[in-house]
Amino acid sequence: MNFEDYLGEKHAEQYTGLDDEMSDDFVDWMEQLDNQELIDYADEYIKKVKEDINKSFNDVILPVEVPKDEYKKVTDYLITIGFKL
Repeated sequence: MNFEDYLGEKHAEQYTGLDDEMSDDFVDWMEQLDNQELIDYADEYIKKVKEDINKSFNDVILPVEVPKDEYKKVTDYLITIGFKL
């Protein structure tokens, strides 16, 4: 999901009009966002992306068998750069 898709979801959560008018309303809604609102949405998006990456990492990469000494090096490094294992 890219940032525009994320904003589309946020718009849809609050949209109450007709389906046919939703895309035009989305453009209007985006144009009316002030800088702080855009920053807040960007912060939420980054947090969501990090959570998705952490989940994917834990679900896909960690189950792979790695020698114990290498596994510790990799997990220690990932923790230092902000992953939650």
